[in-house]
Amino acid sequence: MNEAKKTGLFWVVAAVVLVATTIVTWPKSAVDDSETLGTLINEPLFSTFKDPLSVASMKIVTFDEEQGKLANFEVSKDPETGDWTIITRKGYPADAVEQMKNAANALVDLKVLDIVPCTREDHDDLGVVEPKMEDLSVGDEGVGRLVTFRDASKNIVASLIIGDRVKDNEEQLYVRIPGQDPVYVVALDDAPLTTKFQDWIEDDLLKLSSIDIDQM
Repeated sequence: MNEAKKTGLFWVVAAVVLVATTIVTWPKSAVDDSETLGTLINEPLFSTFKDPLSVASMKIVTFDEEQGKLANFEVSKDPETGDWTIITRKGYPADAVEQMKNAANALVDLKVLDIVPCTREDHDDLGVVEPKMEDLSVGDEGVGRLVTFRDASKNIVASLIIGDRVKDNEEQLYVRIPGQDPVYVVALDDAPLTTKFQDWIEDDLLKLSSIDIDQM
């Protein structure tokens, strides 16, 4: 075989290999992704999270854009006594049985109503940027509220970034699962997902002065 034929054969083989590699490694198209995500509409966002009583702790992380700081609020159940305490308030006793049940129920059977056509760059416009200090600085906007529930084994049973309310529909919110790009629209009553100290303590303690409560 002369050199010209060898060279021609080399380029033919190279072209075949390139095409084969492209077919194997070509990323899924937007249509394929849309079809996959489309199957989630009217389905629970957390399909395996069915029992609110399985929750043993809840942590809510928010971001103060003016100070550039994160704020944590965590309530946890003692595995031995079953008593609830507010971890971020020096273990202050919490009256959390009903409150936690209501909070967890907010994410149980939470159905996807729609999927927002957007990219990661649009997350701040929808208020679903994850509150992670290493990615944030003073003045950053569009940071959501991260709510995470864990069971007694400290496994995450549900975790959600709650963003802005949908325009013209105050009952619907933009949400996102941490570490994932898709943004969903859900009908969520987020009132039980509160970080207000007085919502998690016994009613009798509300008789204390505001100064006493602030010092706890």
